[in-house]
Amino acid sequence: MKTRTKWILSFMPLGAAVITMPMIAASCSNPEAEKKITELQKQKADLEAKIATLESDKTSSQAELDKVKQDKAKVDSKLDAIVLATRKEYKDVYTKYDTKLKELAVELKKAKSEKDATKKEEAINAVKVKVQNELKPLMHKQNALFALLRKTEKEANSKIRTIRIYHSNDEHGRIEFDDGKYNLYSGMLRTGTYLSDKTYDLLLSAGDMIQGLPLSDTDKGATIAKMAKNIGYQAVAVGNHEFDYGLKHVLDLNKELNKDAETMPFLSANIYYKELTPEEQAQIKPEELEYDASKVGQRAFKPYIIKTLESGMKVAIFGLTTPDTAYTSHPRNSKLVKFTEPLEETKKLVAEIREQHPDINFIIAITHLGTGRSNAAWTSEYLAQNAKNELDLIIDGHSHTLVKIHNSEDPNIYVTQTEAYTKYLGDIEIEFDTTTGKIVGQRQTLRDIYQIEAATLLETVDPQSPNEVLLKKLKEIYSAENDKLAFNSPVSFDHISSVNIDGTPYWKGRVQATGLGALFANAGVWNFLQTKAWKTIAGSEAGTIDNTFGLMNGGGLRANLAAGDVKYGDIRAISPFGNRPVTVKVKGSDALAAIKYGISKARSGGFAQLSTNVSYETNITKKLNSKTEKEEYMWEAKEGSIKINGKAIDPNKYYYISTNDYLAAGGDGYTMLNYTDKPQEVTQMREGQSLITEAIAYVNYVQKQDAVLDKNKFELKLEEYAKPETIAHQVVVIPADAGNKEVPTAETK
Repeated sequence: MKTRTKWILSFMPLGAAVITMPMIAASCSNPEAEKKITELQKQKADLEAKIATLESDKTSSQAELDKVKQDKAKVDSKLDAIVLATRKEYKDVYTKYDTKLKELAVELKKAKSEKDATKKEEAINAVKVKVQNELKPLMHKQNALFALLRKTEKEANSKIRTIRIYHSNDEHGRIEFDDGKYNLYSGMLRTGTYLSDKTYDLLLSAGDMIQGLPLSDTDKGATIAKMAKNIGYQAVAVGNHEFDYGLKHVLDLNKELNKDAETMPFLSANIYYKELTPEEQAQIKPEELEYDASKVGQRAFKPYIIKTLESGMKVAIFGLTTPDTAYTSHPRNSKLVKFTEPLEETKKLVAEIREQHPDINFIIAITHLGTGRSNAAWTSEYLAQNAKNELDLIIDGHSHTLVKIHNSEDPNIYVTQTEAYTKYLGDIEIEFDTTTGKIVGQRQTLRDIYQIEAATLLETVDPQSPNEVLLKKLKEIYSAENDKLAFNSPVSFDHISSVNIDGTPYWKGRVQATGLGALFANAGVWNFLQTKAWKTIAGSEAGTIDNTFGLMNGGGLRANLAAGDVKYGDIRAISPFGNRPVTVKVKGSDALAAIKYGISKARSGGFAQLSTNVSYETNITKKLNSKTEKEEYMWEAKEGSIKINGKAIDPNKYYYISTNDYLAAGGDGYTMLNYTDKPQEVTQMREGQSLITEAIAYVNYVQKQDAVLDKNKFELKLEEYAKPETIAHQVVVIPADAGNKEVPTAETK
């Protein structure tokens, strides 16, 4: 793997501190050990040749043969001793590096929180000095020792081989570093900088890389995929959101990424082309992948790759894709393929791998399956518990769960996942016994944003580097896209003007229903109804205005919408987080709890903005706030006032809630919607591509001049959302003595 080293000498004022230049060359090799290994290898080869001669010579004595074998055993013992000594030294240095990096990450986090600008700069500079003088030497020594360890393990034919793996999953278009404006994630570029001077064996992603934030979505994830390849990713599992731009797009992108010697294939063993009826074939659009009857029954993607590591080990890496892709991405995008059961496909594929590659030592599954899903058979836990001896390590994704490496009920199979969005980079070291075929040692560090940032504090950005050139081109396209017309609005929408409560200004959308909130909530429901996703899940009723509603968090909409031409950039300013639309199915008791909770979240970003078929009244009274320990106005729904299309919610019936991926993951405290933590109570019905894309599609549909709109399908013209009566049944009356006064601006709370 490629490495590079940069020395930055001008990051602090003159006289601030002295940076000592470490002796890199001395720590990057061990010529004595390498020379000794070479000598022992030669002795071993000579002795093996002599043994072969003696065994074939009938005149030689047994005593002479035994003596040569004893000499060879002594050489083997010396080689093993070198391996053990090198492994111990490497592990000791790894521990020191890991400890030091974590210490510096804590210091950096504290430094960045310093309010005084001068003290903040001094504290960050102090961390930089430690990175240069203490961390960098350890990193270089670690690299050198790992390279030496791999060589000694190979040349000594050690039964134990050490494997170093970096991994991530569900990157979702996170290209750039973000240290707190909206999220805390390292981004693909900073992750690449961290990896650029590391020595390792494998760099893998468990999928959902190409779709996510508006910048990355500009070219449908092509740029972030190319960046990943440039960084050194060797394979990516096909995730459900790799389908968001259509099967043809991801296949074309896959071809583009693998046209030269350096490859980064999208892997999936359980996606097969299926047979279509003539009627289904007729529905294929010209821009979509053509139906090819000759491909029916074939895999759509490469199932696995084989890698020979520097230690001499051969590793197989295969991909699996969640079958819920059929409805968590738009169903039309996967109509040419079928998804087979992950466990059965694993057994089938591993048998195929072992037959074709009998010298394979180690098998890794990069799986986009997730944990805690409603269908247990489609989870990584189920795969680990039932695959038995079929594989060794599962690098998982899909559920956005932080899963530290552990072995399951089958002690031979280990599982891990790094949550999502490049919040963490998995750093795994494995010791594998090639004679027993089992993992005999492992350790993992999940590198968070502060560790990644601390380790890269001294790095500068080269504007001519391949990834920076890609970024510049993408931003140019993005800027042009933002300037494109999304639609024309005959009316304006106010969501963030301020309402004064208890002497504090709050955005209007955080204390009461708004037309903009209703618009986005209705758009989510309308798109769900268009997909008819309930048809893909047995036992699900059709979605209607009586059993379906939309829910958005008021803090998720962050700008007003002016009348006139509305550009894509205007919509992205309203919803800048790259959220995806999600629909879940819950019992009425949980649907009611979600609405009640959302109303109680007034004065915060979690306040519920609901679709127009929801009605409620609120009681707003002064109570003791347990968090602030002050008497404050608190919102709660009036008992019995919450209705869906004028009907009380039946606690035992099922309802569909169209929301966003943040709330569906329990964000803002909506734990009753968390389908990952409560798979038996919450069913994920669909997951769309982009909240803003679907909102724009909805508006363009309802604003068509010839559109015949159906209010039972949540179809209202923009003018209707601007009318007070459209949301008048969502009653919030703020007491006069609360200080209900319009003020120019408000800070986000």
